[in-house]
Amino acid sequence: MNRTADILSRFDAGTSAMAIAAALDVSEGYVYGVLRRERPNRKRKPRRRTSRKPEQIQALAKAGADANRIAKMLGCSKAYVYRWML
Repeated sequence: MNRTADILSRFDAGTSAMAIAAALDVSEGYVYGVLRRERPNRKRKPRRRTSRKPEQIQALAKAGADANRIAKMLGCSKAYVYRWML
């Protein structure tokens, strides 16, 4: 079995890209490159938001703070604050 087919069969069996890379002695980037080339429409898991800043921004905005003040308080850019202000 060639390397590409081996990567695809392992991935289809549920093996992670990191485990495939370690088993075949290739980089994780190589594995993802093969998956991107051979399976361009594969489903990806949505990323989880781990920051609590959006919640803090919305709470401060409801309390009447302006974007500039919120950005300084939370240590982020005004553009980021405006993205989350409702």
